[in-house]
Amino acid sequence: MTVMLTRVIGMFLIGLGLFRILQRQIITDFLKEFLGRRVWIYRYSLVALPIAVWLLITQGSWENVPRTVITLVSSTLLLEAVLYMLAPQRTLDAIYRSYQRNDVYYAVAISFLLTGCYLLLVRF
Repeated sequence: MTVMLTRVIGMFLIGLGLFRILQRQIITDFLKEFLGRRVWIYRYSLVALPIAVWLLITQGSWENVPRTVITLVSSTLLLEAVLYMLAPQRTLDAIYRSYQRNDVYYAVAISFLLTGCYLLLVRF
């Protein structure tokens, strides 16, 4: 199950990275709208928190590479959901402004793409 889960996460990250690179305007418009409405942030957090906690409880381990990657991805998801839920609007605006910069935006997109390629192509 762990190897299959890393493959699924890898395919998702590749798709997300490619979409971010090819459709920058759509992503930035969505992010502006998303971060401007607290109700959407709370809904996202209410979905992401249980998923991240479930992944950490069932798959969280440092014993091999696939489980370590799942632990890191689920920990990042948990931190992101908590940050979005508890951060004041001023902080969310700062996050959006940082995404407006080309270097930050494309660094995140390329990191998604590279992480996804690693998870999908490396044999565990």
